[in-house]
Amino acid sequence: ITATTGANIAGVNGGAATTAESITLTGAVTMTAAQLAPLTITATGGADSVTLTTAGTFTANAAIESYAIVEGSTLTIAAGAKTITETGDAGTVSTFILGTGVYTGAWAGIDATDVVKVVDGTNVAGNTGLNGGVVFDFQGATATLTLNATQNGLATTFVNAAANIQTIALSAAGTFTTNSAIESYTN
Repeated sequence: ITATTGANIAGVNGGAATTAESITLTGAVTMTAAQLAPLTITATGGADSVTLTTAGTFTANAAIESYAIVEGSTLTIAAGAKTITETGDAGTVSTFILGTGVYTGAWAGIDATDVVKVVDGTNVAGNTGLNGGVVFDFQGATATLTLNATQNGLATTFVNAAANIQTIALSAAGTFTTNSAIESYTN
C-alpha cells in the first residue's frame, strides 16, 4: 500500500487487517489498529503521522514521528522523540511499554489511569505530557527510572515496585514527596 497525506484506509476491508504486507507512507495517514499492526512501514517524510480509529496492540515504528491512538491501546515505543496523542474516554487504561533510553516528545491526553511500563535505564524526564500523573510499572524488576520533579509529584503512582530495588533519578533539583514503594532517590 502507498499512502500520502490525507489517506484514510480505515474503511478498507471493514477496518480489519488487509492482505497487504507493507505500507509506504508520507504525511498524515488514518487507519485502524488491526490494519497497522501487521504492516511493515516505510516512511521517509520527516513529519509522518498515523491516526488510529480503533484501540489495539502494536509497536511504534521508528520512522513515524507522531501517533494518535485510541484509549485502551497497548503501544510499545523505542527510545527517542515521538508525539503521542491519546483520544477517547479518559479513564480507559492504555499501556505504554518503554525500554532503555531517553524518551522525549510531546504526549497529550495521557491520564492518571494509564500505565507506563519501564525498565532499568528508562528516562522520561524530557517528555511532556506525563506531568499530569500516570502509573509507572516497574514490572517487579530492579530499575532506575529518570523523571523530572513534576513527574515524580503526587499524581504519579508506582506499581510492581515491592520486589527488588527501584530508584528514581531526578533530572533536576526540585521539591517533591517521596513514595514508600521507592527505595532510593538520586539527583
